[in-house]
Amino acid sequence: NNKAPESRHVVGGSSWLGLDLLMQYFKERYYCNGSVLPVNFRRVVLHKHIAGGATGGDTTSDGGYQYLDALSEKDERENAIEFADEIEIEEDEEYRVRAACVTAIASIRAKDGMTPPSVIEFLKDVLVSGDKAAVGSLLLHHEEDKLKRKQSRSLRDM
Repeated sequence: NNKAPESRHVVGGSSWLGLDLLMQYFKERYYCNGSVLPVNFRRVVLHKHIAGGATGGDTTSDGGYQYLDALSEKDERENAIEFADEIEIEEDEEYRVRAACVTAIASIRAKDGMTPPSVIEFLKDVLVSGDKAAVGSLLLHHEEDKLKRKQSRSLRDM
């Protein structure tokens, strides 16, 4: 990086402008009362294959998938799980933005190849908060059991 400060100890002015902007963005979006907020990091996607697609075989069309968290009624959720042909876990978009921001901050180095102390402190905060505030599943306990059984059955049928 030809615009990086000479060493990790340089402070003030616009020495670490990119780092300052990334840190400001992260703090505005993901900090509350000095702690890093947890984030939904996965969504359950249920696929229903529809016969007669463009290739003549089974396919998923625009109506061929649903996000489980979009269904609010217990019966709807259970029916969707029961009749799904395929179940997958998808990362949430907010998680991707957050991960990209953390990756960018973690990649910052001075010209001497050293990491600024503020980056190390930031990464420590993120890791510690992840231990304390990991988000659980978006599924109810019995829904998670049902999904696991369905996935096991489909693996055995292969």
